[in-house]
Amino acid sequence: MYIPYTTRQLIEKNTDKVDQIIVAFKPELGYAGALALDKSLTEFIKEKKYISPNDQNGLFVRNVAEGLKQTQQLARVLQLIVAFVAFGTIIAGIIGISNIMVFVVKERTKEIGIRKALGATPKSVISTILLESVFITTISGIIGML
Repeated sequence: MYIPYTTRQLIEKNTDKVDQIIVAFKPELGYAGALALDKSLTEFIKEKKYISPNDQNGLFVRNVAEGLKQTQQLARVLQLIVAFVAFGTIIAGIIGISNIMVFVVKERTKEIGIRKALGATPKSVISTILLESVFITTISGIIGML
């Protein structure tokens, strides 16, 4: 809620005591900009309220930019972990499909031999097996996603 300073004074029974001021910054400002804003705001308030620049306890400013930076770093690490797991899953899927195709070729050795005897080229035999593997992979992927 935003209220005028004079209204706040009336609520606080005409006192000038302010225990906290919340200042937000635009995200486009970035981490370095937020730290610069924090520093300049601290210097400005210390100058206006006659607080010594060396007095560390005269004014407390909490900047959430540091927490935001740590949260963003954690998000990046989590993205790397998820990417690693996804990569491992894809590799496992490739190995599984390869094993299935080896089994298919082994089971269909006689059929492949007959096709070659009837004049099938190696390219057509390989394309038939690859087409079947792509079909099985696509159907299995769609069912898995559902």
